[in-house]
Amino acid sequence: MPQVLDRHLAVAPDSPPLREMLEENAADHDAARRLAARVLLHLPRLADENGFLGAEEAESEVQRLAELDVPAPTWLGEPDRIPRSPLELDLIELETERARLLHQRFHYLRSYRPGLHLAGSIDGHVAALLTFSDLDLDPIRAMLPASAGTASARVLSRVYTAAWAPRNSLSRLLALAARELRARDPELGLLLTYLNPGIGFDGASYKAANWQLFGRELATRYAYLDADYVTDRELTRRFGTSDAATLERILGSRIGFSRMPLPPLDLYAFALSSRLNADLGSAHGLRTWRRPWR
Repeated sequence: MPQVLDRHLAVAPDSPPLREMLEENAADHDAARRLAARVLLHLPRLADENGFLGAEEAESEVQRLAELDVPAPTWLGEPDRIPRSPLELDLIELETERARLLHQRFHYLRSYRPGLHLAGSIDGHVAALLTFSDLDLDPIRAMLPASAGTASARVLSRVYTAAWAPRNSLSRLLALAARELRARDPELGLLLTYLNPGIGFDGASYKAANWQLFGRELATRYAYLDADYVTDRELTRRFGTSDAATLERILGSRIGFSRMPLPPLDLYAFALSSRLNADLGSAHGLRTWRRPWR
């Protein structure tokens, strides 16, 4: 459990002071859940090299982020008939514009990622969304087992579940999505996804769906443009680089970076062939690498 020293609190998913702030500032349970990830993504901008910041400063940031929350559209809110089991959800392809809205307004990253958007739906309401994008990181592809060969790979780049989604919805939908993706692309061999333990994600749904921990990306850091979190991919798209020194020369005080230590990002993998599945779990050990792009 994180310590609280002289009204300074530690930035951590299990911090009781942070949980209290979330409960006080969020409109409801669903909003608190969304806010928690956003807060843990933003507080490292303010924390010192040891991961601590003042409680009043943290409270102010929680309030700022809570005010940015917006009500969910009807199709993302609770249906009249709330499903009790993930078996009641249908797997559908969500339109791009709805996926874009969900990514930009309700996903904790607030950043759209193109791809195939598969949703768990009931009565026209979206309980969960899985977005699968192309694997465009060559350093990651270079570390895949040789048995991956020329098989295509896709990245589960965005995951969202509504508060009303039945328990085990994500693991159920992951299995359905894998079958759907393989039916669309017989050459598909591997699915990958990043998971950030620093904001409280433990990978339980992936493990339940038989995904394997493939590796860990070291040297995690967060970037902030005009005080809001921004992905490295978005920085590269807009400014041609995500290198900190270059961005500081270009943007000056508009750009900032986390200083506190952050846990590595986990990379999970799911193989769609038995041979590749065996190779993923072989004796090569857990792969590690540093952030692969600048």
